[in-house]
Amino acid sequence: FVEFAGQNPLRQGNAVIRFALTRDDKVTAKVYDVSGRLVRALADGQVFKAGDYTGNRALQWDGLDNNSRQVARGVYFVHVRLHSSLIDQSRKMIVHK
Repeated sequence: FVEFAGQNPLRQGNAVIRFALTRDDKVTAKVYDVSGRLVRALADGQVFKAGDYTGNRALQWDGLDNNSRQVARGVYFVHVRLHSSLIDQSRKMIVHK
């Protein structure tokens, strides 16, 4: 499963991406702006061991880009792909920071 949690719209804190793997799997999780430009790579094809990625193990987006700068207010898309599990999900996030 993949679950998007945390605040939406994102005013403070982090957007949280929780997932569970029944076997080791490559995980890609990226944030894009509305024009499709990559803003932040949270995971870029790394192999994660089987298990639950919740709580402190969950992926988190803090509203920063790949250069550690706060992104502008607006709409973003978080895309998560679990390669072997064939799970491919996206969610719209609104940033108000």
